[in-house]
Amino acid sequence: MYGQISQVGEALLYATVLFGGGAIAASGNHSYFDRAWVFAAIGVFVAMVALLHGLVRPAERRYRSVMLALANVPGMKPPARPPQLDELDRLQRRVGAGMGLFNLCLLGALYLMVFKP
Repeated sequence: MYGQISQVGEALLYATVLFGGGAIAASGNHSYFDRAWVFAAIGVFVAMVALLHGLVRPAERRYRSVMLALANVPGMKPPARPPQLDELDRLQRRVGAGMGLFNLCLLGALYLMVFKP
């Protein structure tokens, strides 16, 4: 279920840029493409996509595979801890940090698009 929601969100992210560029092109005033905030917003978008595909998605895929491997580990006595749990903790921190940076970029992009500095 999570993968499907993630795919929809990713498609909406790409659609935002396509519709935004289309709206600027359809406005008839092509001087918007000469403004610095438009290029800054595109740069922030590229950073968002790089974070998503370079940091978050690979960690999520690895997290799923480690979870499946952990499901096949036989039970252990309480003080023992499967080694997969350490990797899951590391991957969870990686996804959290990547999504935090992604959200900061999103706020930056929204600022650029709303206030047009």
